Formats: sequence, C-alpha cells, structure tokens
Amino acid sequence: LQEQGFDAEIDSYLDSAEYQNRFGEEVVPYLHGWDYNVGQQGLQFSYMLQLARGVGASVRGDLLKNQSRLNPSVHAGEALPVISPNAAGAGFRKVVSDGVARQGVGAGEEGRMFRVEISGFCNYRLHKRSNRVRFIPFNKMLEYQQQIHREGGRIASITPVN
Repeated sequence: LQEQGFDAEIDSYLDSAEYQNRFGEEVVPYLHGWDYNVGQQGLQFSYMLQLARGVGASVRGDLLKNQSRLNPSVHAGEALPVISPNAAGAGFRKVVSDGVARQGVGAGEEGRMFRVEISGFCNYRLHKRSNRVRFIPFNKMLEYQQQIHREGGRIASITPVN
C-alpha cells in the first residue's frame, strides 16, 4: 500500500479471480452469500441484513448514529429481527388494508392515518421515555413534523395505518 498506493489496492480486489468469476466486467457488484452450509446457523443472515441496511446504505444515516448494530446480539448469540424495508410494516407481517384506527370523519384520502414513532426526547423534561408513538392524519403530518423538530425530536418511522 505504501509503495503502490490506494489505486493499486483497489485494482487488486477488482482484478482478483474471485471478483472476476462472480461479477466479471459488466455486472455491478451486489451483496451475495445468502446461502447456508451444513452446520451453519441462521444468525448470519440477520447480521448481514443489519449491515446492508446501515448508514452506508442511506444518505440520511440512521438513529443509532455511532452505536454498534451487531455487538450486543453477536456477543449474546441472538438473531436480530428482520424488518421490512418499506414503510408498510415491520417484521414482514401482513399490513391490513382496511384500517381500524379511523373509519369516521376524514377517512377519505386526505384523512389517512399514519403511525409516527418519535425518538430523541430523552432530555426533554415533559417526555420521560426515549420513544413515543402518535397516530396522525395525513393532512396534519407536516404541521406535526415541524413541531417534533422544534422540540428537538427525530422521526424514527412513519407507517401507514389505514
């Protein structure tokens, strides 16, 4: 590295037989290695998904900031939950299409309800918990987001309810 520099280091990876066999010259590199071998546990799958969906996969970063995603689970030998990447739900559960939270006034398109999870209130006197959840109609979403940011909170997730 000291003699040939970073370009030579990167070229050594791209020119390796393993890389050429897997991707060649015309394929964009992608995550691989999701198969299981005899005697292998399923923990690695959940660990790989945590890394693949981390800060490197998003321009917005994530809520953990500089905290480790894997250390507590790896040391305990526990699998991490696999969360659906879309905003329609978590844990690959089916999202019910007919909402139960709001069926009355404003249940039209402008009155759709969203579950908003907020974090970052741990230092705020009125909110003793670090996270809280609110159900907000779509037409009040912008107003509520501005209020959250004024109070120093961060939106952890927004999930449609109906």
